[in-house]
Amino acid sequence: MDSLQVAEVMMDDDKARRAAAREAALKTMGLVVLLARGEGRLTFTREEYDEILARYGGPAQFAVHIEILSSGGEPDEVQLTLIRKPPANAELMS
Repeated sequence: MDSLQVAEVMMDDDKARRAAAREAALKTMGLVVLLARGEGRLTFTREEYDEILARYGGPAQFAVHIEILSSGGEPDEVQLTLIRKPPANAELMS
């Protein structure tokens, strides 16, 4: 690998790190909003959490989908949605 290829890989890694940091920040913002809507407190039991996991097929089977809604330059809203991940071999099934 020459120095140009190394630089490209490093830039790709940096882009991936920034994207992951943005995603984590948006999820944290969503949690803060939910807590504020609940007057600063959210109480749940392990059973409630386990029921949600079961509904989505387990912790590896769901994700938080982030959608940024905007009518122009700056985002107007951020929408977080729990989604069931498609099966890993879904593209092979079609």
